[in-house]
Amino acid sequence: MAEKSCVKRLQKEYRALCKEPVSHVVARPSPSDILEWHFSALADDALKTELRKVKRLLGKMLAFLKDDCEIMCWREVKEHLLQGNSDFLVIGGYYYGKIKFPPEYPYKPPGIIMITPNGRFMTQKKICLSMSDFHPESWNPMWSVSSILTGLLSFMTDNSPTTGSVNTTAADKRRLAKDSLAFNCKNAAFRKLFPEYVERHDQELHSEQHVSSQAPQEDKSRAKLEKHCDSSVEDVKRVDAPKDERRNRKQPFPTWMMLLLVSIFGVVMALPLLQL
Repeated sequence: MAEKSCVKRLQKEYRALCKEPVSHVVARPSPSDILEWHFSALADDALKTELRKVKRLLGKMLAFLKDDCEIMCWREVKEHLLQGNSDFLVIGGYYYGKIKFPPEYPYKPPGIIMITPNGRFMTQKKICLSMSDFHPESWNPMWSVSSILTGLLSFMTDNSPTTGSVNTTAADKRRLAKDSLAFNCKNAAFRKLFPEYVERHDQELHSEQHVSSQAPQEDKSRAKLEKHCDSSVEDVKRVDAPKDERRNRKQPFPTWMMLLLVSIFGVVMALPLLQL
């Protein structure tokens, strides 16, 4: 059972998220349990730009922090960003996960798990992050859902091994990213909490089916056109054939021409006799 202060805090943070959402991440509490939050991160080029901005902001923030534990935690986040592997953030990937808050929140950190196969973290296993329940000693009650989501995005770009991480190739990550939205849409909770992504998936399926249905029609039209062209060529050949036959056929030598030539030859042979 969540404490009253915990419920109020999470309700306040949800209202704040609705007004100022974290870029490229949508997070919503479960309708039946405010301690269980669901998030969906979309990876695209703009996200990488946002992470570069976070790097600069972290550098400025570290200059004003006084608590050693807090400085160490955020410095670690910055190091992950600086040394991160952007191969994880495959364009078009939809990464779905859960954040489970303890009843004592914000005085204790939450647990974080990934549900979508992603090639960076195991699914259905808690992830070891500086701001998760793996490191309660580094947790700061001033942190919020927004800061947790921002930190999670930064750790997604890192390739160093940690509890709950996996090693995969860039090709595997691209394949998982391509299949991520379809995988998520099979999850009942995802479909209920993120209907906009389900609608996007349905539109993509409709577009693919439309393209697939057009392909056979185009093939049939192409076949008909080729058949028509072949028949036209055959017709032309049939028309030209008699002409070629008449042109190539030898004409018989006229009889009258033969008689004329014989007569002329006879006259020419008779001339010497007449002169005698």
